Amino acid sequence: MPQCSLLAGSPEDLVEISTHDRKGQPLRTVFDTRTGIVRNEPIPSDAELEKFYALDYRVRYKGSAEPRKRQILRNSRLARDFFAANAETLRSVQTVLDVGAGSGEYVFAAKYLDKKAAGLEPNIRYAHYCRDELQLDITTGFVERSRYPSGMFDLIILSHVLEHLNDPVGCLSILRDWLAPGGVVFVAVPNIDEMCRHHSKGNMFHYGHIWNFSPSTLRIACGLAGLQERNSSKQIQGSSTEGFFEECDPRPAPASNFSAAERTYDLISRHNRGEFSKSNFAKPFKKLAHYIEEEFTSRKFSSPIEILGAVMAGQVK
Repeated sequence: MPQCSLLAGSPEDLVEISTHDRKGQPLRTVFDTRTGIVRNEPIPSDAELEKFYALDYRVRYKGSAEPRKRQILRNSRLARDFFAANAETLRSVQTVLDVGAGSGEYVFAAKYLDKKAAGLEPNIRYAHYCRDELQLDITTGFVERSRYPSGMFDLIILSHVLEHLNDPVGCLSILRDWLAPGGVVFVAVPNIDEMCRHHSKGNMFHYGHIWNFSPSTLRIACGLAGLQERNSSKQIQGSSTEGFFEECDPRPAPASNFSAAERTYDLISRHNRGEFSKSNFAKPFKKLAHYIEEEFTSRKFSSPIEILGAVMAGQVK
């Protein structure tokens, strides 16, 4: 069993909030009434997750064993905008590691900006694609099986990865050791509070997202691993589920966080009653519009590397 007892919660404090995933398949999700932690039950084993992410995940959730042009366009824009929006914070960064590199857009963007960049990607086909099609330094594997030297990276990117892990604190602790002096880990995860408001009733949980973080529970996990939010990041992103975290002494988890837990539980209850669904009627039409635009734009390019280059050069908005 993963060593996440402080995050996983005591059995007497856990309340079942869902029995199915967003596709109607059986999946038990529980809520810790003391801390506000939301997670799948049971937590998958290492062996289960390694098989799932090495072989199954991309096909099951992305519908393809290799990235589509539309997906590459979307992720390229996200990578470009990330480095542009955080240019001041990242000004002195020279070495970058993207954990869960996917189809390689963040590693490509870092290299385009003359940084030494590498990535870790557990999915076999995606890692091969990054190496063969984009000539990127991508290692196939997981953080726990990797052996980077201490103090190697100025920036480690962990974007929409932490929620997929069975031991998020253990992973963050390893990444903390890989940070160079003054380095930062950028962490971004879905926000369970916002998901309640913006997802249609019942369309929220799935097997791949073991943990569903709120702003407070994300910072509990980081603190347990010896990471604290950088002050400049806190001023901008302190109430969201993303931010730049730097090394600190590990902090014990609070015995309780009732105010944050009550807020999240209220939102989950209202979501399950369908209170927010009536305000989301325009969402499918917006998604369709984005899909059409991405499909149309990406078809103008003959290869993934052309899309990446055009986006980074500012030839595509």
